[in-house]
Amino acid sequence: MNKSMSGTKDPSKQEDDSVPDDDTAIHERICSSLVSIIGYKPAVEPREIESVITGVIIASGDSFCHIVALWIRVLNGDKLSNWMFEVIFQDGTRMDLPRQDVNIKGGLAAFTLRPPTKFNPVKISAHKVSRNDQVFAVGFGNAGVAWFCHDCTPRYETYEGDPIFDKQDEFVGITVKDRGIAVACSISYIAKLLAQFHNGMVDRPLSEILQCIMDKEEPPKEKETLTAESKEAKKQRVK
Repeated sequence: MNKSMSGTKDPSKQEDDSVPDDDTAIHERICSSLVSIIGYKPAVEPREIESVITGVIIASGDSFCHIVALWIRVLNGDKLSNWMFEVIFQDGTRMDLPRQDVNIKGGLAAFTLRPPTKFNPVKISAHKVSRNDQVFAVGFGNAGVAWFCHDCTPRYETYEGDPIFDKQDEFVGITVKDRGIAVACSISYIAKLLAQFHNGMVDRPLSEILQCIMDKEEPPKEKETLTAESKEAKKQRVK
């Protein structure tokens, strides 16, 4: 897990030591709401993982998880049709991700999977990040034949696509650049892109967008019951 500070450090303020340096504790609290997205090219033999990125569960129910990720980091300018993907949940569940199920806007991808186990979504911060706020980048390691990467990178470095969390373990953004200083897109920007995937959600608050996703992927049981009753009543009228 990477740790970094947003903004420029103010020398007049003392560093807040209230956040523990124990990466394991932070991982345990946060990572159950994250997934690893594995990308590989089926045309290349032998098959080898070519991309690993962290996905964030932003909405979920009994039968679905809605996940976002920085897709521009996965493709790196390549065509989506050249890739195949697999998603690994933190309990070890592995699921194929059909390319046609991935929506992409502005480098952000969003998709829904239906794992056999229920996973809780991340807690999303209602506040924007301000100067001198302490934030954390969380990512996963990976290994290939001639290389490996890990999430114990130096304190002041991060990785494109890593989700960012604040001291309250709340999701505040996704890293989009790591050119010396890490740059992350904010929750408001993520909401703006998500809104484009759903009719009538442009300029709506994130809470409404997430509710729209939940209603679409897992309709309320009350609505399902009413629909079933309405169909039965219609059958009776036809008879």
